[in-house]
Amino acid sequence: MSNFDHTSRDFSSIQADLLRRAQDQIPEWTSRDESDFGTMLVDLWAYMGDVLHYYVDRAAGEAFLQTATQRESVLAIANLLDYVPAGRRAATATITLNATTTTATDTNPVYLPRYTRFLARPLVESASSVVFTLNTPTAFVGSASGASANLVKNGVTYNTYAKTTPVVIGVTEGEIFTESYSSTGVVGQKITLRNTGVVTESITVNVNEGPNGSAVSYSYIDRLIKATSSQRVFSVDVAADNSSILTFGNAVNGKVPTINSTISITYRRSRGGAGNVNAQAIYRLESTTVPGAPNLDGLVIIPNASPAAGGVDIESISSLKANIPASFRSQDRAVSLQDYIDIVKRVPGIVKSTAWVDASNVVHVRAVQEPSNYGSNNVLVLPADKVTAIQDYLDPREIVYVSSVVGASVTLTGIRFKANLKVMDGFIRETVVDNVKKTIKDLFRFDVVDFHGSSTSASVSLGSVYRAAVAVEGVDYITVTVFTTTGGDVIDLTGTFVGVVPAQGSMLVVLDNGVFEFTTVTGGILAQGT
Repeated sequence: MSNFDHTSRDFSSIQADLLRRAQDQIPEWTSRDESDFGTMLVDLWAYMGDVLHYYVDRAAGEAFLQTATQRESVLAIANLLDYVPAGRRAATATITLNATTTTATDTNPVYLPRYTRFLARPLVESASSVVFTLNTPTAFVGSASGASANLVKNGVTYNTYAKTTPVVIGVTEGEIFTESYSSTGVVGQKITLRNTGVVTESITVNVNEGPNGSAVSYSYIDRLIKATSSQRVFSVDVAADNSSILTFGNAVNGKVPTINSTISITYRRSRGGAGNVNAQAIYRLESTTVPGAPNLDGLVIIPNASPAAGGVDIESISSLKANIPASFRSQDRAVSLQDYIDIVKRVPGIVKSTAWVDASNVVHVRAVQEPSNYGSNNVLVLPADKVTAIQDYLDPREIVYVSSVVGASVTLTGIRFKANLKVMDGFIRETVVDNVKKTIKDLFRFDVVDFHGSSTSASVSLGSVYRAAVAVEGVDYITVTVFTTTGGDVIDLTGTFVGVVPAQGSMLVVLDNGVFEFTTVTGGILAQGT
């Protein structure tokens, strides 16, 4: 009797196994015609086996970090290894308000409450307008003397200015929502917010369990296990569908909200990276009407002079796959230099980092955010609040007697690249040149390059440039004549530019700030008119 081959996992091999078994068991059945009922049953069993093996393989693949393809699977592994994925963050910008032609007087001020909505042109023309909200309550009066003290309205203090003085104000991308729920009194109560794309750090929670039903605030904590039984805290999990789930305490780690009390939750819904709108994009108020106050007719909005920055999407699957092992390896402690590199990337907004030790055994750290104008400057400056955030994050994780210094800037070093290109006959020369330029530039994209020593870094060598260029359709051959970061017309024989970090400094390589040209281009077909 024929034995089944248990490595047969696809339709054809399962079908062949079944037919061999049938030949042994029922030799009188000899028809193999597709219209035969027995053949149909064999095909159905083979089809079912093929489908089942597919799902078995998929399930097995989803159980391991490197082979998982579904965000839900990767998040489950992150939770298993106590990794908290980076959440969505909102972009910020500044605009200027000119209230000269408004009706504001010292006795009848014009008020702009916090979260007053402004509209911006989106990065993609077909998308809807991007909403930005005012960070600080602002009021305008008629004179400088009237602006000598900040106004208070309905218990809210407004930064007050004379209407003749243009004022620079900060705005943040995203819409504000408030939702109310009732406490069930159950330990570990979970609440799923109605909107997706929530900025975790923006969530505020108030529960009316204070004296006489007054509101008491609950604070966000990344892990409830850190909380004591009496702390009023909540944690947030972002599910695979981008919904946010709030979890309250269980009376061991975190207080359980009083049963039947009202839980009021306010949060910001953001577009993440799509909120990094261009300069001059934030151009008008959404509405000039202010409830219970004079309208805002005549208020002139002077758009943002610089692009909005800081908007980041939720952590991608590729980023999770890189950072989860790094986090597990460091065990949330900064001991080795690689620990410093990995841990710093857990600070919200930081995408690349490096570290080295000087002669005095001081650890120097450099980090960068996702820049909105990458390649246009020679230095990437890290905002002061991010420098402080990194230092505060490192301090409790460093070993005793070790000190670190977080630098505020990273140097962008341009590459000198020159080459001669030969295009195959029958291909349009200009098209091939454009494709080769794009291919080589892609090797040096910001999301590809990294510091030396990073666990996610990859080398861009002279060989990798050759391989990428000759893979472009229409390229006969390419000869690189200049390839260096040190200046001069030379070829760096080591050719490894990604992660060029001096012993006492930091540097990221860019292509745009250097020299990138084809000295000669031959062959191919010249486009008409050239």
